[in-house]
Amino acid sequence: MRLSAVLCLPILALAGCASIVDGTKQTVSVQTLSNGTSVSDAQCMLKSNKGTWFTNTPGTVTVHRSFDALHVTCTKPGYQSGLATVASSTKG
Repeated sequence: MRLSAVLCLPILALAGCASIVDGTKQTVSVQTLSNGTSVSDAQCMLKSNKGTWFTNTPGTVTVHRSFDALHVTCTKPGYQSGLATVASSTKG
């Protein structure tokens, strides 16, 4: 079975003034799916140029905002690893 990482909430929105208004950190929610069905207790690593964070699914983690992409890898025995790359974006 394939494990997919699904990231919820706006991710890594960062601009000069946005970081002043909204801060330098952001909470990210991670959920894992296999064939459209939620899979719990997968171990996920989120990594960017600002650091590495860990959470089990479903879960949330607070990351440092970055202009670089956030790479997410989730694993659980009996499933293929789930990989996701989330591009950084800014608020309008």
